[in-house]
Amino acid sequence: MGCAGSSRSKEDENIKHIRKPKPWKHLEPISRTQLMQMRDEFWDTAPHYGGNKEIWDALRAAAEADLKLAQAIVDSAGVIVQSADLTICYDERGARYELPNYVLSEPTNLIKDAKVLTVGGSTNVHLHLLVGTTSATIWTYAKVLVDEIIDGTVGGPTNEHLGQLVGTTNATT
Repeated sequence: MGCAGSSRSKEDENIKHIRKPKPWKHLEPISRTQLMQMRDEFWDTAPHYGGNKEIWDALRAAAEADLKLAQAIVDSAGVIVQSADLTICYDERGARYELPNYVLSEPTNLIKDAKVLTVGGSTNVHLHLLVGTTSATIWTYAKVLVDEIIDGTVGGPTNEHLGQLVGTTNATT
């Protein structure tokens, strides 16, 4: 026999200890700002798709904490961890909670440093791009910006300057 506190209970053996997620890569390099926007959008919308808001709040707190604190948070909230990296969890009522990699860790292709690219003629349009951005990506961003200007969803050069902007082939960094 022994002391009551010296043996492990079956419940303790079923607790899955949290670990860091495996490294992952986003489809294309993203900035820290883009990653934070993705995370905010996920956490803002996730409770609307089911589950308990308090569990979602606990999962967010755990995702943003170090491993030791994250373990304490999920244990105290009664979260059942299916995958040790927190990608799949359940509450005590059986509701499933799926967390995407981007809320749990940073991608391996996160771009951290910014560089400014200026495109334009007499009216300058400033695109804040990231170090390592390919020329194809730069022109994609420029096209999106021009489309937004044409649609009137972004302030920018007048229509007479749009031809100059679209026709400009030399960009300086």
